[in-house]
Amino acid sequence: RDVNLSHRGGNLSSPSMRGTFHGFGYRTMCRFYAALVMFSPLLLQVDWYLRVDGGDSRITSAWPKDVFAHLQARHYAYAYETISKAASSSRLDGALRSFNR
Repeated sequence: RDVNLSHRGGNLSSPSMRGTFHGFGYRTMCRFYAALVMFSPLLLQVDWYLRVDGGDSRITSAWPKDVFAHLQARHYAYAYETISKAASSSRLDGALRSFNR
């Protein structure tokens, strides 16, 4: 598909014509972490990996224990630190309702 049809002047960092305001880089990152990373051959070389978003995540002090040993002892496959509420979006809410049917 021609990028000029979906983005102003072919600039992948500009808002798309469909009204989404995330650039190509952000959307690529979401795609990578939503699925592609799980198929990376590099993951065969590790037991655990820690993802820290560069823009809004901070490790401000040492953890009191080995977080990976803690997760492994409890047979966890996945863990997260925080859940936050995003601003409401009628468009997203409608899409999610359609998906859940």
